[in-house]
Amino acid sequence: MLALLTNPMLPAHTLPESYDLVIYRDAILYPKGMESTTSLAPILLCMHCCSALLAKKPHQSNNSLANFQYYGHERLDMPTLQAFDGASRLT
Repeated sequence: MLALLTNPMLPAHTLPESYDLVIYRDAILYPKGMESTTSLAPILLCMHCCSALLAKKPHQSNNSLANFQYYGHERLDMPTLQAFDGASRLT
């Protein structure tokens, strides 16, 4: 199932460093939903992702990080991170 959570279109310099990508087979995941970032362990999934992955024909959810919802914030330089932090949010 981890194979469904990958995105080979993402440039290597944007990929997450907060967990072991090799162990998690290049899946794009939310580290705060991981039981372990250094060994293969259960991960928490939203209802949409869980339903998609457990469907009769498993597929990638439209809402998954791997489906171009991952923005690589952890890999941004400090001025860019500060700009994001200082930006107002639309509500």
